[in-house]
Amino acid sequence: MQNVNPKAARTISWIAALISILVAVSLPAVYFALSYQNQVGALEAQAEINARLASQVINTNPTTWRFQTVKFEEFLSRRPRRGYPEVRRIVDTQDKVIAESVDVLKPPLITRSASLLDSGLKVARIEVSRSLQPLLQRTGLVALFGLFLSLAVFVTLRVLPLRVLNRALEKNAHLLEESERLRQEADQKAAELARSNTELQQFAYIASHDLQEPLRMVASYVQLLARRYKGKLDADADEFINFAVEGVLRMRGLIHALSAYSRLGMEVKEFEPTNCESVLAGALRNLWVAIEESGAVVTHDPLPTVLGDGTQLGQLFQNLIGNAIKYRSTEPSRIHVSSERNGKEWLFSVRDNGIGIYPQYAERIFVIFERLHAREKYPGTGIGLTLSKKIAERHGGRIWVESQPGKGSTFYFTIPV
Repeated sequence: MQNVNPKAARTISWIAALISILVAVSLPAVYFALSYQNQVGALEAQAEINARLASQVINTNPTTWRFQTVKFEEFLSRRPRRGYPEVRRIVDTQDKVIAESVDVLKPPLITRSASLLDSGLKVARIEVSRSLQPLLQRTGLVALFGLFLSLAVFVTLRVLPLRVLNRALEKNAHLLEESERLRQEADQKAAELARSNTELQQFAYIASHDLQEPLRMVASYVQLLARRYKGKLDADADEFINFAVEGVLRMRGLIHALSAYSRLGMEVKEFEPTNCESVLAGALRNLWVAIEESGAVVTHDPLPTVLGDGTQLGQLFQNLIGNAIKYRSTEPSRIHVSSERNGKEWLFSVRDNGIGIYPQYAERIFVIFERLHAREKYPGTGIGLTLSKKIAERHGGRIWVESQPGKGSTFYFTIPV
């Protein structure tokens, strides 16, 4: 179990203690303040009531009111229906007590007064006093309750957050362990995959390299048989020999393509600034015969300089333009190469007016040895677009196609700026 950091625990303890002290102090203080205000208001009201009664006696006997002690003591001794014991007294302007109730109160006292008027002139005052002892006793009880409440608050605020933090830390530790385990598994699988890919590339390269010599020998002898015995055997024999020659030539093309694909992953060349217009010009020179025979017209917009492998980018342009020429329609072939900057990458496009493809095959055409058309109608190994995809990905980009049957195709690929 992972414990909370001592500094965090101390901080939580201090906060809990401060809140507890605040509760313990504020609860009785607020109770006393509110009750005291209530007492003051009640005393002021009681003083006004008694002042009115006393004023009636004064107004009835304006000359002898000072000798009406009995009448004054009669209403001064009346207790309120509800409330605290009170002491009431009438004091003249010379502070002489004229009448007083007989109740005795324990100090401390709270006193409020009201004026007694005779024809609008102040002739005396009436004072009403109450003891604060009952209020102080109740405030003590409230303080005791506040103390227990503050202890409960302290325990709650001290224990619960630490519990929550401990659970959060345990969960976080578990997540970290799980994340580390998953990362290690991912690293292990990535290493295994990289090793497997390396071994597969080496196997493909070695296999294609070692197969070339015996295949060359087979091709030589089959072609020798075709030249020497053509027309000397029956028609079936000539046909069989032709099948053998075509099969050998097709196998040679596949082996060359496989060798090129495996070399693409093994040959690691540092990227350098590469002028794409020069790269495109080299690709068009390699395709000169196909362009002349098909009557294709290839145009392009100004192309940028990117960081990459010029040889591989040339192969990429050559594959895409070569496919556009191969899969042309009955109309004169028109191919246009363009580029534009799209944020942090260059977006290249190769647009043609060829036969197009159905959108559902847009991913399938990039799979190695995958073909959508019969070999007799459109010869090839089915690896050109696979190489193009690998080149684009090696440069940190991607490649895709947008097309409709009969409306041509546009191949897009990106290269980081």
